[in-house]
Amino acid sequence: PPPSRSNKCPPLPLPKPPQPTMANIDYNAEKVNLIKHENIERPGIHLKSVAREKERKTKWENELIRISVLDNDGNERLGCTWRIPRHKCTPEFLQEIINRSPAAEDPDGCLLEFLRDSSGVDLIWPDMMQSKCNPKPFSYYVVKKFVTEGYDASTDDHYSGDLRVMIKDVPMKTENEKYLVKMEDVRAWVLAGVIEEDSYVTKYTKKVAKCAKAMEILTKRIKTTANQPVFDDKGKEVHGAVADKEREDRYLEMSREREKIEEEHDKTKHELETAMNQRIASKIELIRGNVDEASSRCTWKVIFSGINKDMFENLVAHKTDWNGIRLAIGRGERTPYTGRGSIPDGSKPFVPDLREFLVNMHGVKVTRLEDGFGTYQELDRQSTDIRGKRFQYY
Repeated sequence: PPPSRSNKCPPLPLPKPPQPTMANIDYNAEKVNLIKHENIERPGIHLKSVAREKERKTKWENELIRISVLDNDGNERLGCTWRIPRHKCTPEFLQEIINRSPAAEDPDGCLLEFLRDSSGVDLIWPDMMQSKCNPKPFSYYVVKKFVTEGYDASTDDHYSGDLRVMIKDVPMKTENEKYLVKMEDVRAWVLAGVIEEDSYVTKYTKKVAKCAKAMEILTKRIKTTANQPVFDDKGKEVHGAVADKEREDRYLEMSREREKIEEEHDKTKHELETAMNQRIASKIELIRGNVDEASSRCTWKVIFSGINKDMFENLVAHKTDWNGIRLAIGRGERTPYTGRGSIPDGSKPFVPDLREFLVNMHGVKVTRLEDGFGTYQELDRQSTDIRGKRFQYY
């Protein structure tokens, strides 16, 4: 029988809600934020802003940079002034047009070292021209590589004997005079010059540059594949699924080609590193010679040994653009830095600021002099001049 009201069971107490904890609060907050984020409408790309940005970039890339070559009196040479679009201001392009100008007919040529502005204050290295140069009313002029023709005793037909490579007027301290220049620093500078002239290394350098250029061109073509029109055999533009399939095939083909070039690039780069390490490990000894305390400069005697001794000596003695190689001394575990162009200034996170350790190597002279045992061919009579490569009796 149904229970009477008097016998009705009392209602069970409701369970208490769980007390909020920091973990629950954080979880709930994350959940609420996620729901809000999903419900927010994402704004689309405003085509007008994209068009304006593209127009600004195109205008900037097409700005004309005025560059000229000066004569010995500081005046612009006839036929040696150009207005070059910014996107073409590369060291290779500028050197190419210089080679086609009257400046290339100079006895010592006209190799680009860097640019200076018309005021003569700012110095701009070739790899920074696109970002640093400004359009009209600014103008810039070319500073040629300083050619140093040192004396080479091996070309003296009147001498036969031992020779030695000497490096004169080497600074003993850095530009700020805080640090001393050691033998390891000068050795790295000499090896940088050897590597630039060594055909065994340069063949890999050119091959790496060629692969890098091919990869850059392919990458640009792959990016524009999706927007390229597709035509059939009759020259009529194709649309729809057929065009998409053709673009996909092009993309896959160029991707496979880029992978092959990347493999070749990596292989050649490894061979280049191996060749450079072999040259860096070459047997080269440097001995400090005369010291000029007044100018804080000294002379270093360079002694090559091993199977490449004669080749290295010839490369060093015949090189004429030593002053373009810059040197930042090494300290601790950091090896000396050598190279052309601007010195690392710390703007890149993986390369430290080396300006404090820079050595002024301009004015350094590399020569090959008579040293050791040798003989000179001479005559007592001043009226007779000896000619010829062989020693003779008269």
